[in-house]
Amino acid sequence: MKQVMAITMLLAAVCLFIGCGSKDSEHPSGGKQGAALPEGANQMCPILTNEKVDSSLYVEYEGKRIYVCCKKCLKRVKEDPAAAYAKAYPDQGDDRQ
Repeated sequence: MKQVMAITMLLAAVCLFIGCGSKDSEHPSGGKQGAALPEGANQMCPILTNEKVDSSLYVEYEGKRIYVCCKKCLKRVKEDPAAAYAKAYPDQGDDRQ
């Protein structure tokens, strides 16, 4: 009985530590990832470049929306929107509209 309890506690600790592979543990937005985005919008997060964006999370920068994948990235984009814009729309240079 003690072994079962010890294994259960160990598994619980591991789940808390690594998040059990839950994307929500890394992306607290609870996400609308995959929801429709406007034409021409960035599809991938400019901060975590391998993550798809959440259509409900964005920063307005000079008339253009910069979409991100989670609230942590949203905070970082708000700190430096110019750098995030350059990563989100690399082909547009200074042609912001």
